[in-house]
Amino acid sequence: PMKCLRQSRTVAGLALLAYDQILTWEQEVRYIWRDPEVFLKSSFFLSRYLALVIQIINIIHSSSSVLQRHGWNCLLWFSFQTFTTSLLLCNLELVMMIRVYALYDRTRLMGTLLALWFTLSRILNIWNGVQSVGAIETDSFCIIKETPNSSKWFSLTTVTNQFLLWALTYYKYRDAVKGGWSKHPIIRVVMRDNSWVFIVLAGIFISLLPYSLYVDQVAHIIFSLLTCIVSIMTCRLILNMR
Repeated sequence: PMKCLRQSRTVAGLALLAYDQILTWEQEVRYIWRDPEVFLKSSFFLSRYLALVIQIINIIHSSSSVLQRHGWNCLLWFSFQTFTTSLLLCNLELVMMIRVYALYDRTRLMGTLLALWFTLSRILNIWNGVQSVGAIETDSFCIIKETPNSSKWFSLTTVTNQFLLWALTYYKYRDAVKGGWSKHPIIRVVMRDNSWVFIVLAGIFISLLPYSLYVDQVAHIIFSLLTCIVSIMTCRLILNMR
């Protein structure tokens, strides 16, 4: 059952990514690939096409025929999923931090705080990833028998980061309301986008908490779910600012 659930969720995630790309293809060509900004293109390419590649690789290597025939290294596959998911989240947080930095008029103090915060978050993610990879035990189908405790710190770090980004955005939005310029399109877009990103990611981790506590196996679904959701959110964040 776990193997079938993992496979079906991965296929569904790939289908959703492809569908979202079809919906936004015209905007992607117009606002991303015709824009000379290198960072914009790199960030969008990473969030869109790396996620597609990840889902395809996961579909191939999660099939029982591949696992049995080639004796696939489960630890290597889990390490790959951990690294790529962390990379996609890193890209999402970087995009959001740049938007918050712009809201605060690109002040040196805010830039320094965000840079330190971003660096600390990456250190925590690397530590959590290494601890998780070293603690896993899998069956013959690469289903993790028990969710590593360190992965819960990864969830906490992600939700905390999103809350702080939302709080910074809300603080600026509150000033805008008091100053009478809250209807400015940029402040409204950033407030709206940061709110739904926080709600979605917090909702995912909170909804998986009971499943993790009582079943203690979430790794087989969390990677494909996060890959899909984070990819779509990052692409939408970038396109909404164009």
